[in-house]
Amino acid sequence: MKNDHKVRVCIFIGELTIGGAEKQAVLLARALKDHYHVEFIVLKGHLVENQYARSLQSDAIPFHTLRGSLPCRIWQLYRLFRRNRFQIVFTYLAADILWGSLAGRLAGIPFIVGGIRNEHIPFKKRIALIPIMKYLQNAVIVNSRQGVEYHKKYFRKPNHLKIIENCIEVSEELPARTEHHPLNILQVGRFIWKKDYETAIRCISYLYHQLGQTNICYHIAGYGSAETSIRQWLCDYQIEPVTQLHIKPDYLAELYRTADIYLSSSVEEGFPNTIMEAMSHGLPIVATIAGDTAQLVTPDNGFLSPRKDFGQLAAALHTLCNQYHLRIRMGNCSYEKIKKHYTMEAFRAKYEAFLQELLQSKTN
Repeated sequence: MKNDHKVRVCIFIGELTIGGAEKQAVLLARALKDHYHVEFIVLKGHLVENQYARSLQSDAIPFHTLRGSLPCRIWQLYRLFRRNRFQIVFTYLAADILWGSLAGRLAGIPFIVGGIRNEHIPFKKRIALIPIMKYLQNAVIVNSRQGVEYHKKYFRKPNHLKIIENCIEVSEELPARTEHHPLNILQVGRFIWKKDYETAIRCISYLYHQLGQTNICYHIAGYGSAETSIRQWLCDYQIEPVTQLHIKPDYLAELYRTADIYLSSSVEEGFPNTIMEAMSHGLPIVATIAGDTAQLVTPDNGFLSPRKDFGQLAAALHTLCNQYHLRIRMGNCSYEKIKKHYTMEAFRAKYEAFLQELLQSKTN
């Protein structure tokens, strides 16, 4: 078996669809591959985005997709754990934590690591997952400070929760943004309740109808169960003529490059991936205060608003729409902040330090 001299790491996730946790799982595999033997396992093998599969394959990271009924897939997982002799398994979301921990312990995996990706776990999931994280996992990675503050009361060991923020791949140079019309306001994310698209749509409606900012085009990019509701809200709040809805676009990077302002209206977050992506493309940010958004968005690169306050969001957009040089200055600050603190290199260093500490704990 190749790379026997390297510590063997498995990254196990329920599905590999487009989303923040899924993207961070792929980035972690790529970050660790040079110093560890890394393999990737997807529980629902039929739910895999081609772009993520291509990324793993281009880096020669072994990639396993499980098929069949749930019992059959759990059996496959157990056999992979046994056969490939992993020393560390990372799990990310609810199903991964449950099945990865149970199969991992039965297979004799020495170290199992969990994940908390939001500022709080809903009650029904919490009563099931917290005991697993406490008794079957060696540590839990939390990607936000708010998440640590909320969940630490459930864990007896203060060092059981480890904070490691997300990372982003940063381009070497920013696109040139000139004054033009209409101005592109971009929002990206899954169409789920946590993103609170109704507040964002009310904000754009207020900006357009009450504040008279007519030189705008509002772009929404994503997919999910709330698509029908979003389409209805666009009609109800009368902004269909200035809105473009992009369903699961394969040209997302182009939307970021051509955007002028990024908007986020979330009511719940962890460490927001889409805001990081927008910042890496040099965009000023208008966002609600959720999760660790305030760690990313400060007065030098954007505006923060209380959750659901569409009027304050609209006022911030109005300010940016009418001040080209402010947009450019804030966008440059966004880019520099990401380059300084949230690169792949910083992410790799934090995870390698965590893994060294984890491995040493076995000998202490």
